[in-house]
Amino acid sequence: MAEDISNQEVDTELTDNGADFQAPYLGDKSMPQWDTAGLIDAPKFTFKKWIGMLGPGLILGGAAIGGGEWLVGPQVTAQYGGALLWLATLSIIGQVIYNLEISRYTLYCGEPIFTGKFRTRPGKNIWTICYLILDAGSIFPYLAMTAAIPLFAALFGLVPTPEDGEAVVNLFGMELSHAATVKTFGLSIFAVALIPLIIGGKIHVALKWVMGFKIVTVMGFLLILAIGWSSVGTWTEIFSGFVKVGTVPVERVDDMNGNGVLDAGEDWDGDGVLDVVEPKFVVGDGAVVESIEVDVNPDDDIQPGRLENVAVRDESGEYVEKITVAKSVGGLAAGDYFVRFDNDGNGFVDVDGDDERDGASVANVISDV
Repeated sequence: MAEDISNQEVDTELTDNGADFQAPYLGDKSMPQWDTAGLIDAPKFTFKKWIGMLGPGLILGGAAIGGGEWLVGPQVTAQYGGALLWLATLSIIGQVIYNLEISRYTLYCGEPIFTGKFRTRPGKNIWTICYLILDAGSIFPYLAMTAAIPLFAALFGLVPTPEDGEAVVNLFGMELSHAATVKTFGLSIFAVALIPLIIGGKIHVALKWVMGFKIVTVMGFLLILAIGWSSVGTWTEIFSGFVKVGTVPVERVDDMNGNGVLDAGEDWDGDGVLDVVEPKFVVGDGAVVESIEVDVNPDDDIQPGRLENVAVRDESGEYVEKITVAKSVGGLAAGDYFVRFDNDGNGFVDVDGDDERDGASVANVISDV
């Protein structure tokens, strides 16, 4: 039960400015003017009160685990290791400062921070439209559609290819295309997410239980995964990544000193090979790629070049497995090379035939200057 503050002592030392004192009338004049009153004494936090804050804390903590933390974050970390986690550090610090200040605003002014934002120029009408546009994504099931892809992969053991109209799976005895299955999963996830709010009674209680379950499940799963299937080196890389300020993604060869030997610290992807920067390309509607820009080593003296009229599909429209380079271009020697494609049909020249695009690395823009 909320504590009754009606009889608490009010400190008016800083607010008792005389009977004729009026609060300043700032910003949009269509908003109500501030009133004046005294601030109540700061509450004394006890263990019981801290426990009472777990409910709202669980809701906020569970809501904070979204597509960025669960999908985009792991994807970036899988590609670049802990090199970009310093951005999370800056984000956390910024959010702490922001949340402290908006809490102080509400305590001092007695109104939500959005009301305060609407007081600023260009006025509440413009800000209302802006925030409606910014928040539009939160009411559409785009995260549910994103979650449908890993669910598809977990159930069928393969990555969906929605662009392939002939790719089908068997779902409850029905043959559905990959595109239809992903859409079905996405809409189902979105619908299931609404059930606790519909049948859960009080929204606050329902959200508290749902978010509590979400936090325990997600954090428990990740802890078991990290402890049982990780290594000390991975833990070290992750934790050190939070303080590697200035590290950004770059494309460069493994052989940074140009001695032709894989030295310590040069094997970015851990494959034991001196990797080059493998050329990327975009597949158009036709059977021929307009061109592929080639520069397998941006740091050498060989000028970038282009492979012209490179066939990546045969006459039947199927993707070919290899391309032929007639003569050396951009540091890529003449010969036959494998090509690989992603779900969008775009791809890269797989120089070493390992099915992974090489060339991704990181550099610190501060320490490497």
